[in-house]
Amino acid sequence: MTTTTNIKPPAWFWMVSALGLGWNIKGAIAYLGQAYMPIATLEQMSQEER
Repeated sequence: MTTTTNIKPPAWFWMVSALGLGWNIKGAIAYLGQAYMPIATLEQMSQEER
């Protein structure tokens, strides 16, 4: 005889997970925007900003 129980995570878990995922996506987009910045934009920046 097998007994299965389905345990769902609480709602706060999903909210914290969604916020964490959004934070990581925002960071990845910021990194990619900086890593693949066009050369023309880099030339307009001062040496300290590069």
